[in-house]
Amino acid sequence: MAETVTREAGQRRRLRLRHDWARRLAIELGTLFVVLLALAVIGLLVLDTAPGHRFIVDRLAQIETASGLRFRIGRIEGSIFGETRLKNVAVLDQRGVFLTSPEIDVDWTPGAWLRNKLDIERVEADRLILLRLPKLRKTGRKGPILPKFDIHIRDLKINRLELAPAVTGVARTGALQGTADVRAGRAVVGLRLSMDQGGDRLALALDAEPDGDKFDLEVRSHSPANGVVPALLGWNRSVDFVVTGDGTWSAWRGVAALNISERPTARLQLTARKGRYGLHGALAPAPFLKGRLQRLTSPTVKVLGNATLKERNLNGRLTIGSASLRAVATGTIDMAEGQYRNVRLGLDLLRPPALFTNMTGRNVRMLWTLDGPYATARYSYRLTSPAVKFDDTGFVDVRAEGSGKLSPWPMRVPLRLTARAITGVGDVAGAILANAHLDGILTITPKLVRGEGLQLRSAKLNAKMGLLIDLVTGRFEVVLSGGLTRYFIEGLGIVDVQSELTVVPGPNGKGSRVIGTGKAWVRRWDNSFFASLTGGLPRIETQLERGTDGIVRFSGMQFYSPKLRLAGEGYRNRDGTFHIVARGRQATYGPLRMILDGHIERPKVQLFLESPNETLGVRGMELLLTPTAAGFDYRANGQSRLGPFTSNGRILLPKGAGLSCPSPRSTSAGHAQAAIFAPTRAALRER
Repeated sequence: MAETVTREAGQRRRLRLRHDWARRLAIELGTLFVVLLALAVIGLLVLDTAPGHRFIVDRLAQIETASGLRFRIGRIEGSIFGETRLKNVAVLDQRGVFLTSPEIDVDWTPGAWLRNKLDIERVEADRLILLRLPKLRKTGRKGPILPKFDIHIRDLKINRLELAPAVTGVARTGALQGTADVRAGRAVVGLRLSMDQGGDRLALALDAEPDGDKFDLEVRSHSPANGVVPALLGWNRSVDFVVTGDGTWSAWRGVAALNISERPTARLQLTARKGRYGLHGALAPAPFLKGRLQRLTSPTVKVLGNATLKERNLNGRLTIGSASLRAVATGTIDMAEGQYRNVRLGLDLLRPPALFTNMTGRNVRMLWTLDGPYATARYSYRLTSPAVKFDDTGFVDVRAEGSGKLSPWPMRVPLRLTARAITGVGDVAGAILANAHLDGILTITPKLVRGEGLQLRSAKLNAKMGLLIDLVTGRFEVVLSGGLTRYFIEGLGIVDVQSELTVVPGPNGKGSRVIGTGKAWVRRWDNSFFASLTGGLPRIETQLERGTDGIVRFSGMQFYSPKLRLAGEGYRNRDGTFHIVARGRQATYGPLRMILDGHIERPKVQLFLESPNETLGVRGMELLLTPTAAGFDYRANGQSRLGPFTSNGRILLPKGAGLSCPSPRSTSAGHAQAAIFAPTRAALRER
């Protein structure tokens, strides 16, 4: 019995000890929390003292945004947790101060940050001076358009807004008032701007609440020719803009009108129906544009679009079109996260000369897709046309495509371009360039397109190409380095060709010029007559230039072979025929002058030889080779010890064979040259 009582007493003591331990722990934790809370309050109170204000000012001066903005405050008066007065406020960029105010009063509720909200009861400045427009550092990053937190500004007031001459050319003053309340489910925004000089006026009123079936919108803006808006745009034209309408969130209709220089420039019908927005109408910007932009938008541009805006996601379709161009854009833009979501843009060039005056074509279409964050979105593009032509040079079944990711400038864009055929360059060049492929990487900036080491391949060509396009001036340059190997020319043989070419704009920026050098090596002679003259396989080098007239001119031309050496010049006509004049020396027949006319595989050749045969005293000899279906007809005349002479006959080129002369007036194939250069007495009598 005593033992049982003792056990129970021990259990009661242990329970009391546990209870006391838990109570003491709770008291200690509570004490710690109170101490920490007191320290936090003391810290906040310290921040709201003169030394604390100075600490905040100093820390703020050390902050610099990615775009290069910095903020400077002379001192802080009042309480940072309520009514605050900021003295000598300045905003700076890389060049110094561009915005300043002697004093800004702010009444705000910092605790609202705990509810993800910026709550400002009042912000007022008696004087705000914009010294110049800021020069921001390019970061390559693009953030969300809409913030992720609610904004409440009950009273915004700038009693005197001063614009320095560096902003709009002359000093201007005005006033600005506004309110903003953007929170879940409702947006109420009001803004009024008035300028003393010029008379600019802007009024904006918006009250949108889908759940309350409320939607009111009115925007009115007027800027005379000497006003702020024209000055900022670099114009000397008046600008008037109005958006107004009636209805509710579930059914609203309105209009938008823009006049420039009192000309109707935009007339749009607007609708809003249960969160779906629509517009249709016409734009007329052509009178204020120049060049291709004017041609592409003339006479008017029709616009048709609809979209929804839900949770800061803009999703819809927009179609614009003129007589020259049609564009359709679809997809979603996430303005909170700063992302494209399956955005697709299709362009149809209906009148190619509107883009480039020397361009014609049909079904010229481009498709472009975007998906991902603004700055690094994945993209792909495809440009196609069954037939497109620049001047007389055409491309059949052309296709250009590539894909990659957006990046800061310069951006690298993959390119793969194919064309089944290229026309207008002659039969020979057309055969060489059949099934052309161009592969490589383009480096693109807003002002330049550059391509280096691009690989060009076709049915018979393998070359490297460089490309430079100035998007501002329109100037371009193309460098081509490569050639043909084992190229067969019927009636002559097999040649290798190597060239270094540069394509640049023509005079006054019209058309194009091709300048460079060309080299050719004959690897096999199929013409025994020419082979015997050269005594081996020749090599040809020349400077060349193709002008805007399409004619290729050769200069400094050099012809090297074991028995024949020539120097000359000439040109290639647009129809593919050549005209070449050259002088030189043949090992057996001495000095000569040559004129070549016609297609290179079967030209008409005139030879003038001073003294081809000393033994017979042949001198002043003229030889004419005229191409025929079977080969060449030849005619020769000149002087000899025996007197004047003539000779004529045929040089036959049977298909698949060398050279033969079966004509009764010609010698055997092996002695064709003898019949021409060493006339016998019989030949003289034949005359």
